[in-house]
Amino acid sequence: MSETRALFRRTISVDWLKRVMRAALLGGLAAGTLDVFVASLINHVAPAVILRAIASGLYGRWAFVAPTWIVFLGAALQEGMSTVIAATYAIAASFWPRLVRFSTRAGLAYGVVVYVVMTFVVVPLSYAPTPRHVTLLWLGENILAMMLFGLIVAWGCRRSWKRSIAGIDEPAG
Repeated sequence: MSETRALFRRTISVDWLKRVMRAALLGGLAAGTLDVFVASLINHVAPAVILRAIASGLYGRWAFVAPTWIVFLGAALQEGMSTVIAATYAIAASFWPRLVRFSTRAGLAYGVVVYVVMTFVVVPLSYAPTPRHVTLLWLGENILAMMLFGLIVAWGCRRSWKRSIAGIDEPAG
């Protein structure tokens, strides 16, 4: 059996799945929730407007005049995307333990990667309207916000991983 196949078989287990799910939920839900409030501060609007903007990815400009249920849809979309983003990091960390061991640096870098993917792939493929006024300050604030997002995702992964995988002395907590 090849070394890669042996690693894959050893990695994919119920315990591995539990760690990935715990990391995805812990990091994803925390990062997703905080991200809404940070975006609200950056854009000087209420969190409900941010959630409508998220829902506009499916419904376009109508999301801004839609009934209140669209806000809840935006929240569900935000938390769902955040959980998938955190699960992606956790799966990668199971193959590259340095993502857990050096979680601060890795989380900051992952936040930048998430920003690039969301800005240049996900949003253009959606029905969301593009921002009208993009300033250097606005761009910097959004990149910093996503770096914070990445840090929280990495923290969730670090908290969920066991010492044996990461080679660190923290309990799984």
